[in-house]
Amino acid sequence: MNTPERQINVTASEAARNMSKAFKDLDDFIQNPNLETFGDIDVDSLAPIDQKYIRRLLKLAESDLSILKKVMLIRHKLNLKIRLEQDEATLLLETLNAKHFGTNLDLSAFEFDSLEMNDAVIKGDLYMIDTIVKGNNNQRRMKVEGDNFQQRMRVEGTNFQSEMKVDGDNYQDNMKIAGDNDQDIMKIEGDNWQGGIRISGENSQVAMQIEGDNNQEFMRVDGDSYQEGMEVGGDNNQCVKLN
Repeated sequence: MNTPERQINVTASEAARNMSKAFKDLDDFIQNPNLETFGDIDVDSLAPIDQKYIRRLLKLAESDLSILKKVMLIRHKLNLKIRLEQDEATLLLETLNAKHFGTNLDLSAFEFDSLEMNDAVIKGDLYMIDTIVKGNNNQRRMKVEGDNFQQRMRVEGTNFQSEMKVDGDNYQDNMKIAGDNDQDIMKIEGDNWQGGIRISGENSQVAMQIEGDNNQEFMRVDGDSYQEGMEVGGDNNQCVKLN
């Protein structure tokens, strides 16, 4: 039986196929790493969500070819549902600003200077339990096709999640936000769990839509809280303390 470590030592062709159908002749690239053997890539033919990421990758590869191998292995690990290391997550999200993830994404207990995940698509569950974002958490219009786990996450800037969509449940219990919490027009298909969340700035959840239950017991907001037009399909359990 293959262990996760052995699974990473796959053939070059197996790792390459997981990168993109637009990449050609990657076996040759592994044997002789340069941009010529990497192959021609028609970036314009890729999905718009991937184009900026691929252009940035190719630009960085002009001075550091090792980044191509790193990204192939990262993508392969994601496909195998093997947890990334901190430096791999930083490369993928902060440096390359990747937007599309075809499976679960586990960023739990990692630290980021800031996160740029506006318009990102996660075709599975998103795990950010105990994650620290030292700046702003930018997740506007992000789509999570599974559950969103952000328990005890700490955002030292503003939490931008307006128009974010979660197809499953949203878990943000005991989350701490040093700035404002912007979740206007956020849509949650399942239950919303925000018990014990602490917001040092303002809380804006205008026109937020929750198909299931809304659980906001022991929520604390130091600034003003705006929840006009919030829709809850199930039970609405709120105990919000305003200073």
